[in-house]
Amino acid sequence: MKHYLPLRFDEIRNGLMHACIAFVLALLGLGVVLGIGHTWMDLWDALSKESGAHLVLRSVLAVAPAMATFAAAWWLARRARPLPPVLFLLGLVVATLALRAALIGHVEPAWSTDYLRYWQRAVEMAGSDAFSVTSIYHQRALFVPYPVALVFGPEATTALKWTNAALLLIVQLAAYDMMRLSTSHQAAQASSIILAASPLPAYAALIPSHDIWALPFVAVSIWAVVRARSLQGGRLARVACLCALILLCSVSAYALELQRSIGTILCAAMALAAAIQLGASWRKGRRCLAMPAASMAIVATAALLLQPALATVGRAIEVHPVKTERNAVPRAMKLAAHGSAMGTARSAWYARFNDRFHAQTTHGADPARDFSRSVIISTWALQPAGKLDGMREHAERLFSLSYPPDWDTILRRPAEMDPEVRKTLILHIGAFGFMLLVATLFALAVLASRPFRIAFPVLAGILLLVAVSLALLSLFENKPYNIAPAWFVYPLLVGCALSLGGRNGRHDEAVHPARRAILATSVGILFGIAALLTIWLCLRASYGEDDGLILDGWALSLKQSGAARGDWTSILENEPTRAFEPKYYVRDTRDFVLRDAPQDGGRILHRADALYMTLRFPDGHISAGDKLSAAREVCVTSQRKALQFFMFAPYQRRSVTNAFSVRVAVDGRQLGQFPVPYEDRGDTMALVSIPDVMDDQNQCRTLSIELVSNVDRNALSWARASHVEIWFPRLVH
Repeated sequence: MKHYLPLRFDEIRNGLMHACIAFVLALLGLGVVLGIGHTWMDLWDALSKESGAHLVLRSVLAVAPAMATFAAAWWLARRARPLPPVLFLLGLVVATLALRAALIGHVEPAWSTDYLRYWQRAVEMAGSDAFSVTSIYHQRALFVPYPVALVFGPEATTALKWTNAALLLIVQLAAYDMMRLSTSHQAAQASSIILAASPLPAYAALIPSHDIWALPFVAVSIWAVVRARSLQGGRLARVACLCALILLCSVSAYALELQRSIGTILCAAMALAAAIQLGASWRKGRRCLAMPAASMAIVATAALLLQPALATVGRAIEVHPVKTERNAVPRAMKLAAHGSAMGTARSAWYARFNDRFHAQTTHGADPARDFSRSVIISTWALQPAGKLDGMREHAERLFSLSYPPDWDTILRRPAEMDPEVRKTLILHIGAFGFMLLVATLFALAVLASRPFRIAFPVLAGILLLVAVSLALLSLFENKPYNIAPAWFVYPLLVGCALSLGGRNGRHDEAVHPARRAILATSVGILFGIAALLTIWLCLRASYGEDDGLILDGWALSLKQSGAARGDWTSILENEPTRAFEPKYYVRDTRDFVLRDAPQDGGRILHRADALYMTLRFPDGHISAGDKLSAAREVCVTSQRKALQFFMFAPYQRRSVTNAFSVRVAVDGRQLGQFPVPYEDRGDTMALVSIPDVMDDQNQCRTLSIELVSNVDRNALSWARASHVEIWFPRLVH
């Protein structure tokens, strides 16, 4: 039969794996492209503020070191023979320590915000007889700042900076060894020179940064898996070494989970990368367990399986903050805020969201979780295009490698620092980041044509970055340094790509030509799109109104004595929400929270208008009894019998009571009525719950929400006063 098959099994398997790898590379490449655009805009903005000799001098000082770094990396990667490894590593260590000493000696940042809290919690734990981990700040301060404060005292800020520098050096040495084992000394040396010269991790080492504390755990975990491919000695010795590497990888990944909540994701990425390399190297007749990739797969898979057990041990020894129902409510509200398509993925947006829908936080953890789940899934089910557009915009910031705005305190002090020096340093960060992103994009294109030549650390790192970035963009607040592992992965990726096809004798005879690489990438992208579309269709089919889906598709009807002006339905459907205007906030009115609030209305209308609807009488004469109705049919088969929604009514005139009413009816039978303006004038947003909207007969019902006028008025302001917004209407238990 094999004579009639156009493709052998090996070719089909490798083709599918090539397509999958190409899809992952394309996803990361898309993020890198968006990051290039954002970084370039920041770089251009900095350059446009200067002119004349200052611009030329500053550009040369900022760009020349970055260009020299990448030129050196190219030269190192393309050499026929590497530089002597011992001499190279010795020079690398000396140069790195010299650069770190220069930064520590000349840049004195102001510790503030969360970074200062980490150090304060470390000092607090060091000063207590028996410390307890009661918050995420205590948890993240446990491994690095706490021992430093315990040994050197509460004023040992310089000791913490040197500890951070030492951790970065460990990362560089681990990167060299894993690249040496996976590819060649040339790739290791090219990666190391880029990693040593990267400015973002160097500046992050000057503050109590949990991103710097996480990088060694990423590097050590991957190194432990890579080291498993070259075990030597007798069988017993290899088994013992394998067990030791499993333990090291598991503990390091668990520490990463405590530090940045991505340890389990890293283990899964390593297990998948090892499985891909094992599948690519397997041939019929070969013993699977005898291949180097099998040992790596064993270590990565065992580390993944051990994470729940280590988490149980961690809870037993109390290195996790105690999870309470009180903490569960803000977690659920954060997921709802960032998981919808409404927000900016910033902390200020969460504060605004929590202020507007604060009533949801007063009913306990389970209702908050149900609300969060409903908002997130409804966003994907009803308006996936809006969510994807928001993810694209947030990815521009997430993948940027320019100087982060909220790191401004790093280069603000000492006060005597020359402003020109400060501008040059910031410009250098942007220039280096732009070049690194461009080099990374080039490397992704090169590796797309050589999918089975991607080194294990690079493939695992790519999978980690894709998984973490998708999670951040889908559900969480995100900032550029939230994917700090990119500081580690990008140099490895560039070094691996530059070393392919060089003069080091590592040519691949099975390299795919460009046209096959393009074909495989296209097939991979189509395969990925088809898979995502299938997932979306399954989600849409399996999650309905009786599961908590937001009720959408309301039919509007107007009963008004006077003639309505214009296309009133189009006006209502295209009117931005007013619920997020700054004047309506009552709990969190801080300047940084309300700074971008005026932009919320247009963004929410564009991306998430299915989550709310606006009711307002058309401009013109309003008579008592005029009614604007929104109706739809509801059919449920579950235990969700009650209706719940938030009602925003901004009309707040003190001398007026019950000018309008909002009524809820089922099959024409009124179940509830609510006055506008509200009797409690302190807030414009209320949570409305109406029980027994549906009965136990599981029949379809016509649900209607009606805005009714109780006054006769001609003034235009009264039509505007009737403005009401219904947010997140859904059935609840």
